[in-house]
Amino acid sequence: MVFDAAYSPTPHTSYAVTSVMTGKYMRPLILQGLGRDSETWADHLRRYGYRTAAFYPPAVFFIDAERFGAFRDRGLDFEYRKVEFAPAAARAGQVRAYLDGVPADRRVFIWVHLFEPHEPYEPHPEHPFGDRDVDRYDAEIAAADEGIGAIVAAVRAVRPGRWRSSPPTTARSSASTAGVTMEPPSTKSRCACRSS
Repeated sequence: MVFDAAYSPTPHTSYAVTSVMTGKYMRPLILQGLGRDSETWADHLRRYGYRTAAFYPPAVFFIDAERFGAFRDRGLDFEYRKVEFAPAAARAGQVRAYLDGVPADRRVFIWVHLFEPHEPYEPHPEHPFGDRDVDRYDAEIAAADEGIGAIVAAVRAVRPGRWRSSPPTTARSSASTAGVTMEPPSTKSRCACRSS
């Protein structure tokens, strides 16, 4: 299955990511002191034999950090986590290196959260839109799009034929997230999703 669109329930990364990863509208739950024990997609998929990997910056839990300690400490239940600030272009190499170590017959769920575009907006000489904040923001969107394209290319190179359609590759908010689920060729379902 392919999700062509996903919408963030809130403009804060901490709440948005935990909502996407649990399928629940986490903001009101967390504000009431609830929801910290919510099951995540990664935990659920692992029960069904998926290998799970996440690549994200520590800033994912910056907003209201004290409320997200359980999710942060559990690493959103991913079995493999690469938690560091890394440019979009570097994430493709990390994803490829991870996939190189996973047996080809194993189903995989990968989530990548890019820090571009995010304040402070950095100029990207390869995307010269101008010197204003909005221009640097546009350059960060272009860099994120390019990074998502590189991640998709890396996945296709290591695991050709695991999905039928490309996930959308547009970064439109302060948080770019791409998730990919791949299954062995013998299964019929394919899944790719992206949320921004």
